[in-house]
Amino acid sequence: MKLIGVYGGSGAGKSTVTNILNQLLDDSVVLHLDPFMHKYTYEKADELCKKFGLTERPVHLLSFIAGNHGDNVVWMDTIKDDVERDAIDFIEAYSDMNYIIVDWAFLTYTNLFNKCDYTILVDGDDELKFARLKARLAQSGKLGNWEDQYIRQRVKGSKKNCEGGNPSFTILNDNEHSLADQLTNIASNIAEENNIPRKRTTL
Repeated sequence: MKLIGVYGGSGAGKSTVTNILNQLLDDSVVLHLDPFMHKYTYEKADELCKKFGLTERPVHLLSFIAGNHGDNVVWMDTIKDDVERDAIDFIEAYSDMNYIIVDWAFLTYTNLFNKCDYTILVDGDDELKFARLKARLAQSGKLGNWEDQYIRQRVKGSKKNCEGGNPSFTILNDNEHSLADQLTNIASNIAEENNIPRKRTTL
């Protein structure tokens, strides 16, 4: 089993990349870690508020903390061990697969990053990320809860999370470079290196 970590800022297109890789790599499964993060953020909201001296919980707790403390990972110590534990449980449960593709913006901030056999940074223009994130919030019916300043704050803060990592590959999801070509090449390289035939999927 090979572990592939996909990371990048909000709106970068991580979910799109992981889903395409899932199509390209034979016997693969995707693990999205955002649901685990949201679960523990909700469970530990009171602890996080107390940690940052908040008397009541803001509507967007993590964005509020990031905006007022200048860092989007200052709260991660509170939840990252729980998220990582759940991720490892999932990985062990699917260890008979050829590939497990992990999708998480905060991957570089955990030990999971060093456990990955391959890491892929998804990057692009901040304005494009902003537009994608805003469209995603609108599609989910949540845009009314988000002012533009918080969306931009989320994009800016999540971009900072990706600093410090040394990815195996970088994907430019900027509407200028072909996402299909980039991912097909990466999938072929990974499959060839591990002597596992790649799916004959045409994107």
